[in-house]
Amino acid sequence: MIRRGREYTAQLDSAVQDLAPAYFALVMATGIVSLTAQAMGIPLLARSLFWLNAAFYGVLWFLTVWRILRFGRRLGADLKDYQRGPGFFSVVAGSAILGSQFILLAKDETMGMLLWGLAMALWLTLNYGIFTIFTIQKTNLPSKGASLAPSFWRWSPPNPSPCSPRCWMST
Repeated sequence: MIRRGREYTAQLDSAVQDLAPAYFALVMATGIVSLTAQAMGIPLLARSLFWLNAAFYGVLWFLTVWRILRFGRRLGADLKDYQRGPGFFSVVAGSAILGSQFILLAKDETMGMLLWGLAMALWLTLNYGIFTIFTIQKTNLPSKGASLAPSFWRWSPPNPSPCSPRCWMST
């Protein structure tokens, strides 16, 4: 029995040690589809997705807390990472959307407001925490991959073609 418990613990450790913080996007997306189904007059789908979403949220928080307890340093490194750090904002969005589902679908304003309060607290903490860490870190942004600038700021026009506009019209 004890051996089996160690096996389960080892499997759980293996699953969560590198758990991406952006997994809460699952809750966010499922909640959006659920709320859309409700708005479109498909209440059975909306409620089914809501309860499924509540289960996703609970499981993801369990895995996240397990990760904090067992691999806190890795989670801290993710917070400081330019590519993985912004993924923590999916926890904010997922919490807020699930809060909306509780209010609109389950008519449970207490739980909805608790989730919105959690979302606000997480947003403030992450917004100021992550971007402060990014600002004061001695590490430079990676040359390839993530950038904090939106893609339209980095866009540059393609090289001009030697072909004149008449060439384009003839093709």
